[in-house]
Amino acid sequence: MTTDELKTLTASALDTLAMALDHGHSERLIEMFRAMSRFHQYSWHNVCLIAAQHPTATRVAGFQTWKSLGRFVRRGEKGIAITAPIVRRTTSADGDDSRAIVGFRAAYVFDIAQTDGDPLPEVADAAGDPGDAVTRLRDTITGSGIQVTYVDDLHGALGLSKGRAIEILSGLTPANEFTVLVHEYAHLCTEVSYVRSAGGRCS
Repeated sequence: MTTDELKTLTASALDTLAMALDHGHSERLIEMFRAMSRFHQYSWHNVCLIAAQHPTATRVAGFQTWKSLGRFVRRGEKGIAITAPIVRRTTSADGDDSRAIVGFRAAYVFDIAQTDGDPLPEVADAAGDPGDAVTRLRDTITGSGIQVTYVDDLHGALGLSKGRAIEILSGLTPANEFTVLVHEYAHLCTEVSYVRSAGGRCS
């Protein structure tokens, strides 16, 4: 895919978003904020590209990055095109070296669901016994209209939030389950707060 095609795809995604908002449909805006929260390290332009090509993507990285994490892109998987800067080193007349962006090129990333291999490393492993705090937290979340389900495989992740639903990997220790629930619930509350006030409650 060329950079011009990527620009056209981005413009199309933004036009679709604008059209939905014009018709009073804010769901598309919420989807875009959700994408921004997942891919905060990418530019707005690339977030649009990822969301347009792979709306269900949760974690994306390049082929070599996945390889360095012990995961491998499955044969036949189609990459998600984004733009990457072309940086060149220049030397001024007085001998100073510098780097400058001279253009952009198409680059490809892959969602974790397109890969197999080792589970992603976790920063820390929660310990201790939260007691009935897990049950009370789960009741609070479901009481606000968010569905919580437990699944056997999340492609290396421990939890995933999307729409008004949270998925948790089955078999976690109570401590890990509690921290994952807090993390995913916070994601949803943050996304909702972008578009409306919920009276201090994620709903």
